[in-house]
Amino acid sequence: MSSDRGRDARLFRPAPPGRRIPGIRRIPTPSGLFAAPIEAPLDIAAEGDEVSRMSQEHIRDLVEEATFDYTMGDHAAALEKLERALQADADCFEAWHAKTEIHFSLREFENARLAAERALAIRPEDVHIHTSLSRIHMELGNKATAEKHGTQARMLGWKEELRDTQRED
Repeated sequence: MSSDRGRDARLFRPAPPGRRIPGIRRIPTPSGLFAAPIEAPLDIAAEGDEVSRMSQEHIRDLVEEATFDYTMGDHAAALEKLERALQADADCFEAWHAKTEIHFSLREFENARLAAERALAIRPEDVHIHTSLSRIHMELGNKATAEKHGTQARMLGWKEELRDTQRED
């Protein structure tokens, strides 16, 4: 009983005024506090005003699990896990890229484009996201934009090849 009570005390914490806590949904309660649903892998901030965050390792695990779910055909579970990862870390490139590919495979091209653009903002020099954007824009009928991203992907790929060749020498 006392362990449940301790858990409840961690769930109901005052929210810092004007501060968004990544990965934590705020829910008004009658006492004026906010409920922050906490899952087992979420770290609890022990000191005052520190932000509670899901560990990077757990975020990586969620992305890997989502990839497995997608591979097994469970698109809904995959997207749900990616959303949880993105709530914890909105700058997780891998989650945005995985979300791009899932939406693309579901032929939800506008959602795929939005996810890909978020990934591109995080890692603008990534060959794979430019390739994904090229494919998406072809499906959307934006041939010029598709060619731009395709060209960018080829140039980045050549850069990587040159770097790899220079390392070998």
